[in-house]
Amino acid sequence: MAHQFKTVELEKDAQEMRQVYAATVLELMNENENIVALDADLVSCIGTGGIAKVYPERLINCGIQEANMMGVAAGLSAVGKIPYVHTFAPFASRRSFDQVFLSIGYSRQNVRIIGSD
Repeated sequence: MAHQFKTVELEKDAQEMRQVYAATVLELMNENENIVALDADLVSCIGTGGIAKVYPERLINCGIQEANMMGVAAGLSAVGKIPYVHTFAPFASRRSFDQVFLSIGYSRQNVRIIGSD
């Protein structure tokens, strides 16, 4: 039996993931004061620089230290914040796996990890 797939045409003005991510996090921050954004020195890459203009105290650039950033996110979550953590996908998964597993997963922290590119 042959499957029929519908072709979905993207809008010509479709936004890139980084634009959608930055706009969505900003929108969520407007709705919830506990949401914070963490980045691994990729603010200009993912487009969250605009967040710093609106909520400079809620955008934390952790530098090129993904493993440490996961620990920071776990700590923020432990005190009631809701961190959105961004870095490149390989660094979000491989380099920081122990911290994600232990500090976030094992301790059941409320952290969102976004890996791009």
